[in-house]
Amino acid sequence: MFQYSDKDFIFTTSWKSLDGQSKFDEKLRNLWREKEDQELFRYKYNIECSIELPGKYGFLAVLNTDRGTKRRKPITFCNVLEPFNDDLFNFTKVNPGEYLFKFSYISNNSSNPNDILAINASPLGDFHSLILPKLTSKLPQVINEYSLNVAIQLLLQSASPALRVGFNSLCAFASVNHLHLHLYYLFHRMYLEYCDLVKLSGPCHTILDFPSKGFVFILNSKDSLPNFVK
Repeated sequence: MFQYSDKDFIFTTSWKSLDGQSKFDEKLRNLWREKEDQELFRYKYNIECSIELPGKYGFLAVLNTDRGTKRRKPITFCNVLEPFNDDLFNFTKVNPGEYLFKFSYISNNSSNPNDILAINASPLGDFHSLILPKLTSKLPQVINEYSLNVAIQLLLQSASPALRVGFNSLCAFASVNHLHLHLYYLFHRMYLEYCDLVKLSGPCHTILDFPSKGFVFILNSKDSLPNFVK
């Protein structure tokens, strides 16, 4: 069990100190390597080639053929809001050895022992793991307030600016209809981390110059995380 509270949140990181690790970083990386030694992955994570594409956006192209050839065959979905189906593969059916640890946010009235961090057995990034909020509740792959809150809490446990959290829905290449988010390290500073923004309202901004449209929400250390998530 990994437990944390508001006092453990880290709001300032630096690309000049990538070797810095928090308790969370150290626990995640050490356990992930142990799972690798136990051969619980479908392949040993290896980047065959990585290049930064020319141009102002600095897109990163990574070659990882094992991800395309050795991962579990994805399930095809036709509806973004498809209900959970216990007959299909879900994360309660994986080898329990793939679970890294349970984690719990400690406050006066909040503690959920069913939040789990597990390895992604077909990794596409360094220490690629899966955030599984309320695992036994068997929620479908639809982002909700609780899971977004949990994801940001874990992000704020890291001392590294390279830690990323991502979510993709059904019909956007999510291969399992069981609520999960991706967590991994990408040791490459992306254009979106320093691009120009236009303030829209409150913490919400729009991206000024990028090939796709998007919103940016800025969280400050003095902000209430639950209010920010809402």
